Amino acid sequence: MAHFNLKVFQELFSYVGDRLLQDYGHREAPPDRQEMFARFLAANAWATNEVKAVLQREYPDVQRFYSDLDADRKNPQPLDTCWVLDLIDGGFHLHQGFAFWSMSLCLVEDGTPVFSLVYDPNRRELFHAIRGKALT
Repeated sequence: MAHFNLKVFQELFSYVGDRLLQDYGHREAPPDRQEMFARFLAANAWATNEVKAVLQREYPDVQRFYSDLDADRKNPQPLDTCWVLDLIDGGFHLHQGFAFWSMSLCLVEDGTPVFSLVYDPNRRELFHAIRGKALT
């Protein structure tokens, strides 16, 4: 995969990050761990569906996804091309109203990361790297 449309990623991650902040970032903290985990699962499922839909449309040749919640994540097949998602890294911080969380995405080809990004919704900053090029 040679071309990455950064505008698509910026728009997608801005939209998803803004919605997560709106829907979860300013609510009263959950009263217990069970409720916090339930909120996290709901937010993560929504964010994952949104991001997967765009990735499947924009990059139809890559239909494999791994996330931090996948049961088979400990045994991925390294020769596959896949997207690795962690769309609420620091999820408990989000649900407690803290700014210390981010969203990340990586494309892995033949076991090697070739594209990655990290988005900070609170600062609206996107950082990305493409294999063989400088980090921006």
